[in-house]
Amino acid sequence: MDFNRYTTKAAEAIQGMMQLAGELSQQALSPLHLLLALIAQEGGLTASILSKLELQPASIADALKRRIAELPRVSGGGQPYLTQELRNVLGNAESEAAKLHDEYIASEHLFLALLGEKEVQQLIPAKRDDVLRV
Repeated sequence: MDFNRYTTKAAEAIQGMMQLAGELSQQALSPLHLLLALIAQEGGLTASILSKLELQPASIADALKRRIAELPRVSGGGQPYLTQELRNVLGNAESEAAKLHDEYIASEHLFLALLGEKEVQQLIPAKRDDVLRV
């Protein structure tokens, strides 16, 4: 993952996701971790987009916390790793940036890519076009 291609906010979300997983003793970094980090981000765009879509960011964050708490934990440490689903999201975020003719991968590209994930779709009933309209 080349952080030089990420905006400051997008890189902060990635770091926040890693910190969250570490605090929960979870090795596998998933799209759910990233979505929660984006929603919780101070001054971030994701919570604002959700509100504009008439969705409740706090309720979605609570649901995410419950789902993340059910994910496997490890004891004794270990290196965090990206799940295949998260790898797909990051690749799709890069594609979203290219489609929108953006040089850098930003939080909105990460969010748009997350909307393609089945487990995210269960929590957020929004489509890419809905987000681009707000």
